[in-house]
Amino acid sequence: MKGNAYRGLVEQIVRTVPGGVDAVSAHLSAATRSFFAQNLMAGGWYDVVPVEELTRVASRLSGQPHELFCQRAARAILERDSNGIYRAILRLATADLVVRALPYTTNRYFDFVKLDVQCLEKRRYRVTVSGVPRAVVQSYIPMTTVFIAGAIERAGGRDVETIVSAPRFHAVVRGHPVMQFQRDIRWHD
Repeated sequence: MKGNAYRGLVEQIVRTVPGGVDAVSAHLSAATRSFFAQNLMAGGWYDVVPVEELTRVASRLSGQPHELFCQRAARAILERDSNGIYRAILRLATADLVVRALPYTTNRYFDFVKLDVQCLEKRRYRVTVSGVPRAVVQSYIPMTTVFIAGAIERAGGRDVETIVSAPRFHAVVRGHPVMQFQRDIRWHD
C-alpha cells in the first residue's frame, strides 16, 4: 500500500482517537507497532497487512464501528488528494472517465489489486476486483467504496450507488489467500 494512504490513516487517527497515534500504538501487537514506528514516506510502498489491525484498534479507541472508521478515513484521504495531486484531473474528468481509469488510479494506492471494468450501460459499471488479501478485505472494501463514490461525485456524478458482492476466495498469491468480488456502480448526471 502506498505510504500516502497510510499517512492518511494516521491523520484520521490524530483527528479522531483520544491520545492519537500513541494511544493506538499502545494497543497494537509488537510487530505492527514496529511497522508503524518507521517513517512512512508518502511515495513509498509498504506491506498492506498491518492496515487491518491498525484500523480495528483505531476504530475501537475512537468509539466508531470499524466500517465507519474506514469510510471516514477514506473520505479524508480523498478530500486531501482531490484538493492536491488529483485536483486538476478531477476538474476535467467525467464520471465515466473516473470509473474507466479505476485500474490505473487504484494501482496508485495498492499494487496488489487487479480491476476489470465493464460498462453495462450508460452510467452503470461492473468492476471485478481481484487480488485483495483476505487479511485486509474488511478494511479495503469500505475505504475504496467511499473513495470511488467521492471521486465520481467530484467529476459530476450524483446519487452514486455501489453494491459490493460478498468477497470469495480467488487464489493464493505470495503465500496469502486473496479474494475477489464485484462492485456494481451507478449514478445520475
